[in-house]
Amino acid sequence: VSTQSTGQWFLAMNLAAMKLAVLTATLLMGGGCRASVDWSQFLSRHDLLWNFTYGDADPRENFIPVRWTEGAYIGNGMMGAMVMVDNRSWPEMGTAKLTFSINRVDAWTSLEWRPDPNKGWRRSPIGSLVLDTGVKWGQGRVDMQVKMHDAELLGQVVVGSTAAISFRAMVGADRMAESTLVLDVNSTGIVPEIWWEPCSVQRGPRGKHGDICDSDAPVNCSCVPSRKVSNAGEAAAFYQETQGLAKIRAGWTTALAVDTAEGEAGSRSTAWLTTSNSLFDRPVPGNGSIGRAQAELNRRKSAGLDSLVSGHRAWWHSWWPLSFVSIPDARLEAMYYVSMYRFVSSVRHGIHDLTGSFGPMGVTFQWGDYMWDMNPQVSYFSNHASNRLELVEPFVAQFDVLAKQGSWSDHYGGDFPQGVELLWMLKNYWRYTRYTHDHTREQTSLLTLLKQGMQPLVENQYVLPAAPPADSRSPCLLDDGTHIHVVGVTSPEYPASWNVPDNCNFTALTHNCTNTNFGLSMLSWGLRTTLEILDKFEIFDPLRAIYEDLYLRMYPLSYDHATGYWVDWVHRLDLPHRHWSHILSLYDLDTVKVDSSLAETSIDRWAGLTCNDSIACPTHCRGFTRGAVGIMSARLGRGEAAAGNLSKFLDPVVGVIQPNGVPQCRQQRDTRYREVRRRGHRGGGC
Repeated sequence: VSTQSTGQWFLAMNLAAMKLAVLTATLLMGGGCRASVDWSQFLSRHDLLWNFTYGDADPRENFIPVRWTEGAYIGNGMMGAMVMVDNRSWPEMGTAKLTFSINRVDAWTSLEWRPDPNKGWRRSPIGSLVLDTGVKWGQGRVDMQVKMHDAELLGQVVVGSTAAISFRAMVGADRMAESTLVLDVNSTGIVPEIWWEPCSVQRGPRGKHGDICDSDAPVNCSCVPSRKVSNAGEAAAFYQETQGLAKIRAGWTTALAVDTAEGEAGSRSTAWLTTSNSLFDRPVPGNGSIGRAQAELNRRKSAGLDSLVSGHRAWWHSWWPLSFVSIPDARLEAMYYVSMYRFVSSVRHGIHDLTGSFGPMGVTFQWGDYMWDMNPQVSYFSNHASNRLELVEPFVAQFDVLAKQGSWSDHYGGDFPQGVELLWMLKNYWRYTRYTHDHTREQTSLLTLLKQGMQPLVENQYVLPAAPPADSRSPCLLDDGTHIHVVGVTSPEYPASWNVPDNCNFTALTHNCTNTNFGLSMLSWGLRTTLEILDKFEIFDPLRAIYEDLYLRMYPLSYDHATGYWVDWVHRLDLPHRHWSHILSLYDLDTVKVDSSLAETSIDRWAGLTCNDSIACPTHCRGFTRGAVGIMSARLGRGEAAAGNLSKFLDPVVGVIQPNGVPQCRQQRDTRYREVRRRGHRGGGC
């Protein structure tokens, strides 16, 4: 299997991959099924390949992998490595080097990552493991392959006619807190060097707008200084300390040991790199990560390479068979499995906040901290039905802390969702309790968090003509005696609703952030779910009467039969809208019936305005737009529309390289795969 490219990486597949995998299904007692699949063979057709040559071409045209969105990636859900060609000496490429840019899910800093007023927590670049051939770039090539079944990276670097190295690398999946990357290198004609560079970032040749750290914008290149903490005779160890989440002094340690042996046929070098974090050490600040990283590195080395490989492969080989999806179009099938690989490699600890263990590393990044909106929401949609609840459990555990303490305190730091944002995130929590039949969480943590999410609106409730203080900008409810109006909740990303009124008074009822379908739908779902839990478990709640009154008298969703659901009670959907906040009631809150002419009209109106190339800018119709259109089309039984939007993910702009490299659109696409398969291509059942 081979793919040749000089620029973008492509998914490896051959002609045989255009057929369905051989699948033997045996019906079991109870209606289940068991699939007999040769996973190694099946996934091999979806291996990722990076093949490119380097010669006389202008580096700006020879798109070798030098950016975060272009590199190969391996990880265990805590620590990840982005593998790129080192080009920090650009425009002189220097010697042929690869960098393994290392990041951890829990490596956060309060260093400013973008100018005021939009500063916040962000992923911190840790550093790079550098593999240097010592030979200047001339005519040469680099080949890399991620073997999906084993989650291992294989590669070779050839420079000139005599110098060559081959390597394999992986991040052990069987241990996460102290994570270890192993890099095994064989070489002929040269003896490569391997070393650790703390706080290293990529530069050029893409220029200012290439998502690479640029010297003209040093804020995007900042990282946490390090100091060497190892003694003579020990593995090299570097400690980086910063003000971490919740303003706690914390740090992380990177330990490295390299063993090299030379023989007649060439040399072999094995690098062991282990990281550990001291975020939760007590008393604060703690530096226990130094000892833990060194101890884990020594343990891994003593056990040997075969032991790490065996444990790593055992984890992955048990993970893949948790669910099976087969798609007649091999390219779409490959996209599905690649994104499933990426998610579990990226985050198995904490909340999936778009980047996980893969970055950012030396890039201008828009979302370096926690986000409480559509982005993390859709990232989780694909994991429940795919039997991969392990990937949702860290998310649930983090919200358990929020339910118990009312904040995240020193457990996670950073901002936590409140109000409508919290209600939206709780849909995934609610879905988890349903898939696991976790009635304890349902009537305790979930109920507590639902009430916490509705509390700002319930507390700010006024009966007209009374009004809140003039300086109030908090969302509120206004009761006109007939209906209860939701004021101050915008419809995300729709231009007509970006301006929030200065206060929540009577005149604000004419403003376009009043009675948005988004705000009404979110509160309706929260109220309905709360009342269902109270009834289901026969729980007495003194606020029940208030919840019932709100639910029954809430202003209805605005719509007309010609254009479908509106944005708010004044504005129809008249502009491209990459979000679907105005029809969130259709998907994924499911508070109204989707199989209706009103739903069809709404979806057609939205997709027609947003994904019409003659009207909209291409940036409006992104991956999550296509994903939502496809899922709702599948639910309506529109198989052709669902499949058509699905195929759009083969467009690199939509399906592979998202702005800033975030993965949520891929996860949204995976949810759509299951919707189409579950409901049948033409909506006629499976």
